[in-house]
Amino acid sequence: MRAFIDADVPAAYEARLGLLSAIAEYGDASWSSVVAAIIERDRRRRGFASVAAQAIMKTGDTAFLPFLLSSLRARSCREDVRAAITSLGKPAERALLALLRDEDAPLELRLEVPAVVAQLPSQQVVDELTQAMLRPLPGTLRFRTLRALGRIMRIEKAAGRTELAVDARTFERLALHDTIEHLRVTRLALALRSDGDEPLTEVGEVLLALLV
Repeated sequence: MRAFIDADVPAAYEARLGLLSAIAEYGDASWSSVVAAIIERDRRRRGFASVAAQAIMKTGDTAFLPFLLSSLRARSCREDVRAAITSLGKPAERALLALLRDEDAPLELRLEVPAVVAQLPSQQVVDELTQAMLRPLPGTLRFRTLRALGRIMRIEKAAGRTELAVDARTFERLALHDTIEHLRVTRLALALRSDGDEPLTEVGEVLLALLV
């Protein structure tokens, strides 16, 4: 099997994809080491993550989570990768939330976390997303986190479930903070606009453009 995986003839990659597809159809946990070896060989190939993710779902092996999380970068593979991640349950939830908290992780990966973790609804997920809103977040990540919370609560309500709850006091503090910040920025912008009769300098123009 190792010789087959390591083969470097023109048709070898297609053969490895075929094996992964067969594992995705008929495999089980016993194929985990084979899937790992093929991923090690081909993980950088375009479109590879989709087939690999389908095979991973059959193995149920959480050791593949780092590969799956890093593969969220690939837009064309994202649907299959998300499905594989969520199929791994609680370990996936913990890995996703750790990635969301990791300020040193690539932003492009952190941006994908809210939509995926929203498919694993639990009180822990709700609490972690809520707490994330209280930390300094890039604007897009902040918006996606809030949207994920809203999606979880809408689904829970539509299903008639009441087990999950958002801490209303946290969002009251958040709303107060955002209101104060908005007023502060508005006041600064007005001060720049009404700075006497002198026209704004080039620096002033740039600052004003950033504020409004």
